[in-house]
Amino acid sequence: MPAAVEITNLSYTYSKKTPYEKKALEGICFSVEKGEFFGIVGSTGSGKSTLISHLNGLLKKQQGSVKINGLEVEKKNLKAVRSMVGMVFQYPECQLFEETVYKDVAFGPKNLRLQKDEIDLRVKEALNLVGLDFDKYAERSPFELSGGEKRRAAIAGVLAMRPEILVLDEVAAGLDPEGKKDILALVKRLQKTMCPTVIFISHNMDDVASLCDRVAVLNDGRLLTVGEPRAVFSDAKAIIEAGLELPTATLIQKKLENKGINFSKTAIKIEELAQMLLERRANSVS
Repeated sequence: MPAAVEITNLSYTYSKKTPYEKKALEGICFSVEKGEFFGIVGSTGSGKSTLISHLNGLLKKQQGSVKINGLEVEKKNLKAVRSMVGMVFQYPECQLFEETVYKDVAFGPKNLRLQKDEIDLRVKEALNLVGLDFDKYAERSPFELSGGEKRRAAIAGVLAMRPEILVLDEVAAGLDPEGKKDILALVKRLQKTMCPTVIFISHNMDDVASLCDRVAVLNDGRLLTVGEPRAVFSDAKAIIEAGLELPTATLIQKKLENKGINFSKTAIKIEELAQMLLERRANSVS
């Protein structure tokens, strides 16, 4: 069975053969398995946005291979690829443009030339998935919604296409703590109910550590490492050199270790660190 995403020797240069030439990606190779919650991290300018723009052909490949469920991303396959990959870019609410929520969510399915009954079904399904009641929200203007509701409506527009792979670029950016918690919980539900494979781009290492099965680290257009979050964040020097922060738990642990308090493994979640401290205290008492 092919991987959900398979990237081989992907390179990309902006403004080739001009004074503004800039290599954005160089020799990127990794795969995302079906059913994975896969993180991509890197500092600003590391190549994250360029990379994900190749996943549904928004950028035309210059060198290398990108396959979605075994299908090469190229002109003749773009319709099939884009039906499998749903892209939610940073601040997706800025992409809302129709006069009602219904029309905005229905935009993609209409472009597929689906029958009205099927479009209605998909709009209702998508709004239900993001927690927006169809009867309450369908005929409202998207511009009258709250910030969190706008983001949910924008995500519903992507879900109405029924993608198998959901690509999320800083999906929680700009939200208050409660809104962020709700959106991340929504993403986990979507993985279970509709989009089994999630590719999650974030600057927040706590979110990456708690949500992702594996994570790829980009640095200056190159792939620095790919692995499980604990293994990746155990190499604190490499993470810092890539211009990233460590998860809060890992950072606190490093500070404790500098004071002579040692641990048997790297903590990447606060709950883990608290448990490790409790166990250490219990062992010292006994």
